Amino acid sequence: PFKAYLPVVNQRAFLLALESVVSSLADDVHTMCLIARVDPDSLPDPDNPLRFKLLLDRLFEAFPLQKDPSRVDNFMDHSWPRLKNLLPIEIARVPDEDVKKWLIGHLTRVRENQRRHAAKIFLHSNFNRLDQTMYSFSEDFPYDDDPMPGLLADERNLDFPLERAGEFMDSMLQAVSGSPYARSREEDRAASDGASDASAAPGVESVPAQFQEFVWDLEKIGLRNWLKMDVQDLERFLPKGEPCALQYKAEKGSGVVPFDDSDIEVAQLMLRCASRGRADLLDFEAVDPFKLLHKLPAREVDEELRALPGHDQLEDLALNQLVSEHAESLMKASGSRQRHEEDMKNWTRDGASINSIYEKELDFYRTAGPVVWHEDKDGYSWKWRQPPNTFWDQRRGVYIQVQKNVDPNLNLKEVRKHMLD
Repeated sequence: PFKAYLPVVNQRAFLLALESVVSSLADDVHTMCLIARVDPDSLPDPDNPLRFKLLLDRLFEAFPLQKDPSRVDNFMDHSWPRLKNLLPIEIARVPDEDVKKWLIGHLTRVRENQRRHAAKIFLHSNFNRLDQTMYSFSEDFPYDDDPMPGLLADERNLDFPLERAGEFMDSMLQAVSGSPYARSREEDRAASDGASDASAAPGVESVPAQFQEFVWDLEKIGLRNWLKMDVQDLERFLPKGEPCALQYKAEKGSGVVPFDDSDIEVAQLMLRCASRGRADLLDFEAVDPFKLLHKLPAREVDEELRALPGHDQLEDLALNQLVSEHAESLMKASGSRQRHEEDMKNWTRDGASINSIYEKELDFYRTAGPVVWHEDKDGYSWKWRQPPNTFWDQRRGVYIQVQKNVDPNLNLKEVRKHMLD
């Protein structure tokens, strides 16, 4: 089935593969929400098209802390009993009263330093951290030092240290791995029969190294600025629109993208290609332009993929199952999106829509260059763009340069000349 779409990408299979991966990530985030003891009733349904985004919102809001020091008691009553179970055991054993005193002092120092250094930090010039009600660990915690380190100010004013992303991830994972929850999981795994430590498997990269590679990949595709944005910036600039519904063997219509069994096979093959670093179709011999034009022998796509080393942590069987399970869930959830209209409205309420961005881009191409395109009832028509300081001569059908104090349309055929003394 893949040959039928070469060398053109099959958008239906691409969407199916993308949704399958996002659905698998959403399952992982759902598990993290349960570990954080988020109310299961507040989590989105599995068939919600915005499930991944909503789960991340619930996870980031699992332990709300207001920056007002006088509101620390609410955090200690509702969030700290759940949060300390995920922190290093040395912190979890600190008496609650000591934690409360430290939090009050910490919030006081953060607010004071943000007010004092507001003129020195330009990263949030359009989004003042001091005016925010809720505490953000990633944005507010560095302001605890007094005096504030000069390196921190330079990093926030100049650029995000992408080369240290893996280091930051490693520090966070080491802290979480020493939590009471992590230790209890290790004890349960050690007690179970046949348990093995996946981190000890040969050839498997560490999570910090994988995260560092992910950050470099984002930079390669032009998303460097996204890495230094906070959640509010992403919410403000990210294009939004109501996602189309993938439906199995459905009629094509507004908001519906049909797919069939061949699209499932192509989506599985696309993920296998991506896991081997072959995301570009023209990298395969089967669609190499030179071999196609000269009718040279070439290996099939599947044959060439089998010769390439697979991914250490993503087996082909797991990738195929990923797509198959998501396709099966789409078949069962057909027509159930009406229950999530409120989430759709909240998602598309703020920010630019994809349709407006498309129209703006289309208007740019209509007016770019020496011609201007106009849409009428018969389609599109064009005319030459008027050069500056000219006007249109209807009789000759050309643009004429405007001269100072002279009307180019003046008829001089019957003008008489007189000499006066």
